[in-house]
This record gives sequence, C-alpha cells and structure tokens, in this order.
Amino acid sequence: MTAILRHVSLTPHSPTSTPSMLTSMSGFFRGAEIADPDGLLEGTGKFMRHVKLKPERDVDATALTKLIEAAYTDMKGRLKAESV
Repeated sequence: MTAILRHVSLTPHSPTSTPSMLTSMSGFFRGAEIADPDGLLEGTGKFMRHVKLKPERDVDATALTKLIEAAYTDMKGRLKAESV
C-alpha cells in the first residue's frame, strides 16, 4: 500500500493553526492514470494526484475506498508486468 499512497501528512497552514485549518493530503503515485469517477483526485502533475482531507469537508468514504482499491489493483498489475 505504501507504493500507492506516497504520503499522508497533516499540514498546518500557520504556527497558530486550529484543527479546522489542518489538511491531510493523500498522494497517489500514478494517480493521473487511474479512473476517478467521483472526482476526488486533485493536481495537474504528469503522474501524481492527491486527495485533500479537511475537517470541514465531507468525503465520500465509499468513493475514497474505491479509489484506493483501484490504485492498489493498478500498482499490483504494474509490478506483476515488471516481474515477467
């Protein structure tokens, strides 16, 4: 799973951040190449995409789970293809 989710970090926006100002970003390596029918992924990089999780923003847990599963399946396929 670590090959899929590049990083998960809480990023305070200032030294005096409150819990509502924290953002957790889950990065998906090769996220630009996986299906995202619910539009959770953000970013414009060649490979990376990320999902921003914020306390004040509801996230569809089912959609996020499907996205993680799709990324995992994609990465497993890539690793299997490389080992052949």
